[in-house]
Amino acid sequence: MAEKDEPADEILQGLFQCVICFDGVVEPKLCTACGTCFCRACVEKWLEQKSSCPLCRAPVVLQNLGSGRLIEEVTQKIKRLLSEPESRCTKHNLEISYYDETDCSFVCPECALLCPERRGHVFRKVGQLKAELRKEIQSTLEEIDFWIESWKSQLRGIRQKSDKVLINSLDGIEQTTEVIGSQISRDHEEYTTSLRTQDQDLNYLNAWATNSISMIKYDVESGVEVDLGSSEADIRENLAEILSKVKATAKANTETLATSFDTYQEGMFQSFVSKTFTMRLDSSSPDGMEKSILSEPLMVFGLEWRLRIRYYLSDDGSDSKLPFGVFLTLSESTVDLEEVQFEYSVELLGAPVHNFSFRNTARFRRGDSWGVDAARTVSMYSCDKL
Repeated sequence: MAEKDEPADEILQGLFQCVICFDGVVEPKLCTACGTCFCRACVEKWLEQKSSCPLCRAPVVLQNLGSGRLIEEVTQKIKRLLSEPESRCTKHNLEISYYDETDCSFVCPECALLCPERRGHVFRKVGQLKAELRKEIQSTLEEIDFWIESWKSQLRGIRQKSDKVLINSLDGIEQTTEVIGSQISRDHEEYTTSLRTQDQDLNYLNAWATNSISMIKYDVESGVEVDLGSSEADIRENLAEILSKVKATAKANTETLATSFDTYQEGMFQSFVSKTFTMRLDSSSPDGMEKSILSEPLMVFGLEWRLRIRYYLSDDGSDSKLPFGVFLTLSESTVDLEEVQFEYSVELLGAPVHNFSFRNTARFRRGDSWGVDAARTVSMYSCDKL
């Protein structure tokens, strides 16, 4: 334990030391990955040459470093504590051992028993108060650990599932095109980058909560001469606020993780393998002997598909529509590809000719239409514009 006459600055230097200059931190900044603190000036100079944490080597940029405001507050509090006198009553020169719950102050036994202005006040032994606060601090820490771990567990699970989605997606396209494979990998990397951001947010929240609790714990254990830094009610309120923030943040982020993963999975290529989609057709009547009717566009992993039905009028001139040809058209593409092979099947529901369906495998380029004509002959035509 430090001697009373040991300079406060030397004690603080040992508690909060910059890992770059090895002096006490000035304007502290925190690495959100490992919680290490540095002087603002030191880390700015460091990041001019490197882009990683000096201690854990995690990638960092100055704008993403955590604020060291809490460390500054703790430093000021410790300086004040070190300058306080011994925990003895200045009036009776007795050790302070009772807590006055009525006016939230600490007193010696004679003050508690003999002072007329304290008549009717409620007192507790300091040891009893500290024991209760220690118990509440420990309970709060355990709840914080629970919510932090639930967030971590969700992150681990989502990361494992996203890796599996990537593997399934790449397996699903087999060797059809490297372009789609590259797009899948880029989308996966973008998603995992968002997960790494949550990792940093989680670590920063955990560091903030742990440091905040440590400061409260220090108040409780440091001595009664400074009123524990605040009243008992304030301490309990601060504990509740810290826990509430951790709980709310962890719950919100675990829910966001689940939603973002669903969106990510729905957008990946593997989600469209062996799936059925409904494409609604325009119900307008044919004009002339034949007409093409298009479905609404269906976007599947950057590929826009349309069903194209060509009709002709019956020989007696009636307007009953009979299919002349049914084609699947790759109308547009947001991914850069030359040609890609797909196996697909088409079934017309509610059409004049019932049970009209076919299965086909074809290699598509943008603008290509593959399908069957009235004689069920597989055919293809290419169009520049639908």
